[in-house]
Order: sequence, then C-alpha cells, then structure tokens
Amino acid sequence: METHRNLTNVGRKTEVSGQNLQHFISNSPWSGRGLIEAIQDEIKVHPAFRQAILVLDESAEEKAGSNSAGAGRQHNGRLGKIEMSQVGVFLILVTLVVNTWIDGELYIPIHWFEDAQAEKRKATGIPEERTFQKKPELGWQMIQSAQARKIPFEAVVIDDLYGPNGVLRQATGRSPY
Repeated sequence: METHRNLTNVGRKTEVSGQNLQHFISNSPWSGRGLIEAIQDEIKVHPAFRQAILVLDESAEEKAGSNSAGAGRQHNGRLGKIEMSQVGVFLILVTLVVNTWIDGELYIPIHWFEDAQAEKRKATGIPEERTFQKKPELGWQMIQSAQARKIPFEAVVIDDLYGPNGVLRQATGRSPY
C-alpha cells in the first residue's frame, strides 16, 4: 500500500473488515511493549543488524477531531503545517540491509494534562501515571532503553527538532556538527 495506510484500507486490501481490525487493535490484550521488546530481542541476535545506526524522528497522522489520544493542533511534518494531528516519536534502527522501528511513544501535548482533561485522558486510555514530556525527553528515554537492552548501534542520528536540544545532545555525547 503506497498511500492511505489506515485500518479501513488495510481491511479492504486483506478482505478483513476494517471495523474488526480496529476492534483487534483497540481491545486485544496483547502488549505493545511486549511486541517492541520481542523485536529488540531478535535484533540483538540477528547478524543483519550489526553496524547499525539509530534514527530519532517523529511521524504525524492527521485527525478529524480532538478525541484521539494526544490529538491536538500541532506540527504535522507530512502535511508541512500545523493541523489537528497525533504525533509519535520513534526510534528506528538502520543498517545497510534492513530498517525497522524499535521503539515509539505517543507525544501527548501539554494541554492534555490539564485537570479539565482528566476524563478525556481516561477515556482514551492514557495511563494515570503518564506526565507531560517534551519530544526530546521521550527520545532520550528510548535511546537509554536501547542502550540498557544492549541493542547494537554505532551512532544516533537526530533531525533539527532534536539537534538543537542541548540536553539531548549532551546526553548522547554527540555534537550536531
């Protein structure tokens, strides 16, 4: 699927009801964190992942309204403008042979943590213990996690949103130049 990769269109392509796919994703008891860790475990033992770099970046998905977890008027790089969107921060492992994302977190704008939004956070499944974190903070946590889980990589590449962040640059021990 070149474009319009959403559950409705995936359902059409696979001849499975998009509503069934949405129900599966939303209500299944599988652990997203467990899946990420299984992928990371495979990476640690597979020879194709030697000489890898990590890429820290974000990706946005346009939303029709503000009821999806973390949705808000924020920069959507795909659209090149500020629009109602959800934004995820991702850590991607890149080699000469294969590329795969190995971690990700939903960025939740600060207004979602106002007291008036408590019911909305609960309704969308945002954990009570979740607090506001800037995108570079989410990225640094993922890099630390990759290090702790002994994911093999030689360098971290970050774009201009993350590069000017002095704390992140200093923490990774990398210069932006």
